[in-house]
Amino acid sequence: MRTRAWFTWLGLMLLAPAAAPAATVAVWQLADGQALQVEYEDADTLRLTLGEDLALLVDGSREFLLQRQQGGQWRATEVGQLRSQLQRWLGNADIDALRGQLPGGERLPQIDSQAQLEATGRTETVAGLRGQVYRIHLTDARGLPVVHEAVLGDAPELLRLQQSLLRLASGLPGLQLPPALDALPETALLRYEQQMRLVRLEERALPASRFSLPQVTR
Repeated sequence: MRTRAWFTWLGLMLLAPAAAPAATVAVWQLADGQALQVEYEDADTLRLTLGEDLALLVDGSREFLLQRQQGGQWRATEVGQLRSQLQRWLGNADIDALRGQLPGGERLPQIDSQAQLEATGRTETVAGLRGQVYRIHLTDARGLPVVHEAVLGDAPELLRLQQSLLRLASGLPGLQLPPALDALPETALLRYEQQMRLVRLEERALPASRFSLPQVTR
């Protein structure tokens, strides 16, 4: 009797749907009022969503731009194809000009030297996370000094997500993260001036569709 009950329990366990792995979800508020949401499952699987109609999906070594069409359907275009089209249409010089821009469209200073961080000794709580306030000393392309302020923390889940963003931004025109991340990549960005401010960080299960390509793909 016990043997039958054990096999019944095992059969139910095998038939039960597997629980979705927990994903990290981070949301930053941008200066233009839009929200940048990043959903991170692992180093090769993440989704960036800007507003309601534009997203970027990373699936292993491939990146796809997702655009919402009329009727609510999403269309996916492989970023490699877009890059080739931009090179034909604009040329490499104009593609390089797209760099240095936050996802919301606000430009960052063109940096000519590595950022230098200076601890202020102050702390600030952002989205419930306590971080250290730093001044970031930069030199722009004209040789002029630029000083920005950032709040950096050490939340491990945010660090993992951020490291994937850095790898993505290094090869993607038009997506540049604040220079503080390159200067000290072992810290998590909570706030950069008023251009990026973390408003939510959580871990929760997400449906598989969040990391899947839509039916319309080219």
